[in-house]
Amino acid sequence: MVLGIAVVAGMLLLIGLILFLGEWLFGSLGWGVVHGTLLAVGLISAIIMVILSAPSRVIVTALIVSAVVGAVLSVALALNLPRRAFELGAEGIRGSFPNLDPGWAPAILGIIIGAVLLGVIGAIIGARAGGSGAAIGGLVAGAVIGALLGWLLGGLTFSPHGGVALGITVGLMLWPILQTVGARGAQQSGEMNPRARFDKLWPRETYETALETRTWLETEWAKRRDRLTKR
Repeated sequence: MVLGIAVVAGMLLLIGLILFLGEWLFGSLGWGVVHGTLLAVGLISAIIMVILSAPSRVIVTALIVSAVVGAVLSVALALNLPRRAFELGAEGIRGSFPNLDPGWAPAILGIIIGAVLLGVIGAIIGARAGGSGAAIGGLVAGAVIGALLGWLLGGLTFSPHGGVALGITVGLMLWPILQTVGARGAQQSGEMNPRARFDKLWPRETYETALETRTWLETEWAKRRDRLTKR
């Protein structure tokens, strides 16, 4: 009972701390929920990588890259650098498209650039992972995600708190994804072999002994049953 109460108290403290930080740093409890959930997903993914005997560099590299991307994106969004860049780009092409609404031009430009850029990246990743079919799937998925991201960066203006919170969210989302990609690459290169790891844990001697015991019991039961039927 004492242990159960201690576990509940620890969970309340952890959850309360995450919600408090979300409200204190970013002005909303919702950010605490989102960041806490994504952090838990990343930790679960890291534990699974350890269980599957993935190289430690898969987890560490994914964490470093995610942290760098999250930090850079947090600064960029807090200063609204993507929005300003798309505004400058929209002003540059306004001569070629005079009927383009200046209010929508940055968002449209962001959608086009994001769809093309992430579409190409998705196609390359898909081709490396599973051939032409996966390349087409990666192209479509990357284009859709890139369009949404481009609209978000080019069409919206963020407050400093909101920009940092969104950047952290993207970094936390990226961590388990990069772990999965890195583990797949390690498996293809032979550095990671989950089957070999779990084969060592399989109780072969105990299993074979159990089969022998079962065979012996079936044989003995057949002999005794024959004797009983002859009487």
